[in-house]
Amino acid sequence: MRKISKVATRFVYLSMLNQYMTWLREAKQVTMDPDELVRDNLVCVYNSPPTDVKTQRRHTDWLDEYVKDYLLNKGFGTKRASSAAAVRLFHKRNDSQLVGYQRG
Repeated sequence: MRKISKVATRFVYLSMLNQYMTWLREAKQVTMDPDELVRDNLVCVYNSPPTDVKTQRRHTDWLDEYVKDYLLNKGFGTKRASSAAAVRLFHKRNDSQLVGYQRG
């Protein structure tokens, strides 16, 4: 958070991450905290067999479902790109890139 200088930008970023984490908890029954999510993504990417694409892309698939289904169905279509960017940035800043994420 120290790298984001504007308070309003921090608020929006954290708000979007919080909404995503809430959705994960409620829709997917994922009870991991942010640190555990990062570790799980790294395990999915680096400790799964090369042919186990479903495991490698688990976090990407969650984000896709959140952005393409949940936000759109709730009428938040204009927030889709910024919400996806916030989650991708969270993973990127924690050295845990999402596998195969496509903008959409």
